[in-house]
Amino acid sequence: MEPILLVHGYSAESAEDNAAEAARIFGTLPNDLRANLPGEQILDINVSRYISLDDGVDVEDITLAFDRALKNDFSELYNKGFNAIVHSTGALVLRNWVRRCCEPKKPSACRRIIYLAGANLGSGWAHLGESELAKWLRFIFEGGRNFIAPIRYAKEDGSDGVVRVAASNLNHIHVRIGPTQSPVGVDWNKAVEFSRRTVAASADGNLADFTPGSRFAGGDYYRLLEENCPGEHRPGVPFAIPYNCAHTAPDVGIVSGNQNRELVMPLICNALNCTIPNYSELVAEFEAETNKTYEMAANEVEHHERLSTQRLLLRIANTAAQFLEAFSIQPQAQYDRHAQVSIRVRDQHGSPIENYSVHFNPFGGGARPNVLINDLFEDTHQNRASPDTITFYLRLEKWEPQQKTWINRLNEVNGVDLEIDCIDPKTQRITFVPLRMRLDATILARYLQPHRATLIDVELLRLPARETFSIFPFRNGSNPEGQTPATGLARLWQRVRSRWKPASSAALAHC
Repeated sequence: MEPILLVHGYSAESAEDNAAEAARIFGTLPNDLRANLPGEQILDINVSRYISLDDGVDVEDITLAFDRALKNDFSELYNKGFNAIVHSTGALVLRNWVRRCCEPKKPSACRRIIYLAGANLGSGWAHLGESELAKWLRFIFEGGRNFIAPIRYAKEDGSDGVVRVAASNLNHIHVRIGPTQSPVGVDWNKAVEFSRRTVAASADGNLADFTPGSRFAGGDYYRLLEENCPGEHRPGVPFAIPYNCAHTAPDVGIVSGNQNRELVMPLICNALNCTIPNYSELVAEFEAETNKTYEMAANEVEHHERLSTQRLLLRIANTAAQFLEAFSIQPQAQYDRHAQVSIRVRDQHGSPIENYSVHFNPFGGGARPNVLINDLFEDTHQNRASPDTITFYLRLEKWEPQQKTWINRLNEVNGVDLEIDCIDPKTQRITFVPLRMRLDATILARYLQPHRATLIDVELLRLPARETFSIFPFRNGSNPEGQTPATGLARLWQRVRSRWKPASSAALAHC
C-alpha cells in the first residue's frame, strides 16, 4: 500500500512545530491504522502540521507551503504516490493542492483522499468571526463541549457540530441557468416591460405568467444550460454517516474517538484498499453503513452522554423559547436529513451580482402546497467573502416521535417557483431581467436531496437603459435647432441664466 499522509483541520495545529506534537493532533488514529491494516500493507505513516490560526495566511499560502514541504523534503513520498486522510478544512488544502500544484504528467501523486468530516462546501462556523474568535472558542468548547454552546452551528441538526453532512458530501448537484440568447439580440423594450410586469406581480403576491409547457416565464429569456448529478452524469463518491460521531471529541470524535473505532476504522481501511474496478461496490457499502446508522438511531440505541448535558441546559434556559427550540432533546433529530442549496448570481459578463433577492414561491410549482417550503428553511446566510452567493439550509425529513420514523416534508411542498430579482442600488439605468423558473414536485425532488448540496449558478441578463447611449441625426451642417453646440459647462450656465431674472437694469447699475 502507498504511504499515508494525515492532514488536520482549522485550529487543530499543535503548539510546537515538531514530530511529537504533530502526532498528538491525530490522537490514536496512526496507531489505529497500524492495528487495523495488515503490517505488510503499511509502508509509511506521516503526520503533518500547518499554520491555520494566522489571519494573514490563507489557503493559497498553505497550499504552496504544503507543495514545498512535499516536493523538497518528502520527494520520495511525492514520487512514489501517497494516500491522504484529511479532517475538516484539511479537505480544502488537499483539493486546492491537487488543483494548483499537481503536475499534468504526474496525476497519480495523490492516489486516494479519505475525508473525515471534510468541510468541502463550507461551514457555518466560518461566518462567526476571524481566528481570534476561533482561538477563544477552541479552548472554551474543546473536547466536545461545543454541544452546549448557545450558537446554532454548535448543535445543528444534520451536522456533526461543525460541518453539515450535506456540505461534507461530495455527491453534490450542479445546475447552471443562463440567457437563451445573447443580449445583443434581445428586444430591449419587451424585456423591460416583462421585467416591470413580473416584478410588480411578485410584489402583489401574484405568480409569473408561464407559457404552457415551459419551465421559464416571459418568452423564455432563460434556459437550463447544464445539470450535473452524481450517479447520472458522473460516478458517485463513497459516503457514509457512522453512528454517534462528532466533529471532534476524545470519546466520539471522527478522528480519534475511543467509543466509535469499530465503526469508523473499517470504513477508512476499506477506502484505503479500494481500487477503480470495485469503486461502485464501495459506494453501495458506504450507503449500507448509513442505513445501519439510521436503524440504530430509530431504535433509540443509547446515545452519547451529551444528551443529558443538553437536558440540563434546557432546564437552566427554560425561559428562552428560541434557545429551547434550537436544542432539541430528541436525539433522532440530530439525524434529520437536510439539504444545502447555494445560489451564485452573475451577469453575462461574469461580474458578480451582490444585491439580488431569491424567493422560493411556495404557491408556484403548478400545484397547491400542503406544507410551505418556508417551514423547511433552517438557516440562510450570504457569503461574506463572495457576496454573490447565498446559502439556504433545509430540513427535508423530520423525526416524528409518535410514529418513530422520519417524515418526508419535501413531498408536501408540491413544487415552487424560483424567483430571482435584482435592482441595481447605484443607478436606475440598468435593468436586470428577472428569472422565474418553475420547479414542480418532480424537479424539486431532483434538485433537493437528503444529505446533499445543490449548487445553482445563475447568469442574469443586464440591460442598460436607452438613454445610456443616444444617436441623433445631423442635417444641413448644423444641429436640428441651428444653434452652436454647447459644452457641458456652457449648458449649465445657460440653465442658470434662464432661471435668473434681475429686477431691473437700473438696480444692477446701482449695485
